[in-house]
Amino acid sequence: MSFVTMAIIPAFVEEFLFRGLIQTNLRPFGRGVAIVGSAVLFGAMHQNIQQIFYATVAGLVLGYLYEVTDSIWCGILLHLLNNGFSVVETAITERMNK
Repeated sequence: MSFVTMAIIPAFVEEFLFRGLIQTNLRPFGRGVAIVGSAVLFGAMHQNIQQIFYATVAGLVLGYLYEVTDSIWCGILLHLLNNGFSVVETAITERMNK
């Protein structure tokens, strides 16, 4: 269940919101502005000081990927893999520490 709530759902929802909606609507200001703007908002949305920098950098990568491919699906897959790795890593670490 953790994989669904922490990897699958966020990958879809966050990519459709930040790349599909926000970045697309920022494009009239330039693609660079759209990528950086959506990435900064993506980082700020995480509201965890330890995650803001990492999430912003991830947002830059995902935003660039969206611009290069003109498809949200590559970003969803990358986001899913990133979050999924984190969920699996956490589960393994917790089991090893028992």
